[in-house]
Amino acid sequence: MKQSPKDPGPKLDFSDHLNTTVREYWWDYDFLNLMQRRLRLDKCRKALDLGCGMGHWTHTILPHLNSDAKIIGIDNNSEWVKEAIHQSNHRMEFEHGDAYSLPFPDESFDFITCQSFFMHLKRPEAALKEMYRVLKKKGQVFLVEINNYGNLVRVNSAQEALSIDERLQIAELYAILEEGKMACGDGFMGIHSMLPKILTEQKYNEVQYFKNDTTFNIYPPYKDIKQKVMLDFLMSFIEKGHAHVYPRNLTEKYFLAAKNDKDLYEKLMKTSDKLNGIYKQQIMDKVFEGTFGSDMVITTGTK
Repeated sequence: MKQSPKDPGPKLDFSDHLNTTVREYWWDYDFLNLMQRRLRLDKCRKALDLGCGMGHWTHTILPHLNSDAKIIGIDNNSEWVKEAIHQSNHRMEFEHGDAYSLPFPDESFDFITCQSFFMHLKRPEAALKEMYRVLKKKGQVFLVEINNYGNLVRVNSAQEALSIDERLQIAELYAILEEGKMACGDGFMGIHSMLPKILTEQKYNEVQYFKNDTTFNIYPPYKDIKQKVMLDFLMSFIEKGHAHVYPRNLTEKYFLAAKNDKDLYEKLMKTSDKLNGIYKQQIMDKVFEGTFGSDMVITTGTK
């Protein structure tokens, strides 16, 4: 996704993810207002959104900066940059760029941010070093990553229909896929837990760790728009036969890269397909209920 041209990284197509409206409900905006006050984000006047995609996070974070602040979005996907430009306003600019070689002079920004970016990087340390270069002294980084692990242990009615052994198989599958993603040089979905240490090693100061607290609580008859959006999002993955967030071709690639055991792959995928079938049937029958966390984890640091 959001990679340097020199480091093409994963071929995971997150366009469906980006084009759905589910992202509009990831955030508790009261929480972002609290972060604005805690970190004095309203003091930030010149910002960079790294790996901006189509500009969703750019639009989300800008109102929490100084009222005169301007923000530049950088992404290596030129099509997404074009879409971001189409939806921009006078306080935004979007450019095609390389995360490992940013086209800016030293100390250009007092605020650098990204969302769901480091989980796709082969070399997060190199990106953080380049961010440090273009960050002003006392400037701040605001790094947002998703914790997908939480939804493996939260109970919902579809998961409850599996045996304990089958639930453990679902968790095992995800763990193996994460190892395979790293083995293929495509990043690591659990990078949020590593960023505080990496920031400290890269000489950032005042490193802090926060969690957004919003959730998707789903129960019949699904009248709430947030519930409907999340159910549509789930069904889109289920209809395509995804295992967790991964399409079928990447599921096999990552699994075998981590654990060269085709029999185990077939066994775990059979359980994954069974769970998807349960999700689909329960949603269609309007009996599905459960909680999905939108676990957005924020790591901050200063230069």
